[in-house]
Amino acid sequence: MHNILLSSFLVLLHTYLHITGSSASPTSNGKSKLGLSTDDFVCNGEYVSSSIVRQSIDAAWKALFTTQPNDVYVNHVEDTRIFGGTSKTLFSGPIPIHGDYGLPDEGFKTIARVVFDFQRHLVGIITIHKNGVRHCREIIGASNPASFDANLHDLLGYKCANEVFDYRYVASSYTEAYNELSNGSIRPGGYPKIIDRPGSPHGAQFSWPLLPYSKLYNHGDATYNEFISFTDSIETLSVYYTDNYREHICPAIWTNKTPALSNPDFLMKHYRAPESSDSLIHCHGKSFEPHFVADNIKIAKRAHEFRSKHKLDLLFPEPIGDESASPGQSNWLWPLRIQEDFHQVRQRSIEYFLVLDGSFEFVGVFSFENKNYSPCLSEGSKNLSHDMPQDYLPQ
Repeated sequence: MHNILLSSFLVLLHTYLHITGSSASPTSNGKSKLGLSTDDFVCNGEYVSSSIVRQSIDAAWKALFTTQPNDVYVNHVEDTRIFGGTSKTLFSGPIPIHGDYGLPDEGFKTIARVVFDFQRHLVGIITIHKNGVRHCREIIGASNPASFDANLHDLLGYKCANEVFDYRYVASSYTEAYNELSNGSIRPGGYPKIIDRPGSPHGAQFSWPLLPYSKLYNHGDATYNEFISFTDSIETLSVYYTDNYREHICPAIWTNKTPALSNPDFLMKHYRAPESSDSLIHCHGKSFEPHFVADNIKIAKRAHEFRSKHKLDLLFPEPIGDESASPGQSNWLWPLRIQEDFHQVRQRSIEYFLVLDGSFEFVGVFSFENKNYSPCLSEGSKNLSHDMPQDYLPQ
């Protein structure tokens, strides 16, 4: 009986979503310049809100200016195969999920990272496992007009303000309420409770509460009372919550079976850096693409402008050279963060730095090892060596 009701419930939902389309969905909280909604995600079965995504990007972005180049908090993403092999400069920072705190994943601690470009645009969220790297799946439905397709999507549940209920729990709640009606009478003040909803095409309906501990997700301090309502069949079922004595419908939400951000065609179209004829910069075991250096120059300049405007104390870009020099004459030091891949620990014995002049024009790339700086070479061009303070050590 339960399986039949659940199957009917899914068919009903599929039909309802195609009929209502985008009219039942609130507007999106925000979209990136690429038209992607910076919405919620599911990572390892855990719901991750768009606000957590944004906070994680902001924290990792700040770490570019405030941490040493070998700090594990923020990485440069070199292995971009999961993002279509893009040559766009990408960075990653941690995003909190339970796996970060020791939940087992085949004997390996699962780590989640938010990936963004040098303009702070969200690229995707990944979880790192012992046997590979996986995309988190985007939540669609509540802020996306796309219709539900059982071949493409997995139904997740219903979003009631800042709370989410699993669709299986909603369906089982209906079964429980229906059985209660079939087996006994309604008690005064009890449930299922008859409610009169003016304007409803079904007239008076039965209401049944959803239990708070059955939430998949709850973000923020606000709490609400959630219910299902129906008349005499599952075809009339809806989910709603009350706030200040007003009822609000909870829209259905779902995920893509295959994450949209893992589509190589999409990534190659939107995240492919311009072709460059410039030569690689070889730096004692590492090779840096010219566009990666150019992007880091932009970040360093933006960080300096932001620091000057808001009078902040940032670690980088770090002024170097003669402290008595007039403003704009000293060079600037900026770290080039590296990462072999998502599983390897970075080598801590060597660091790489970009050196810029007082106007934030390119001077050179240097490696730092054993308290000494060594100049890096560009293929087919002059040695980029410039005078460096050999006793300088990053703080």
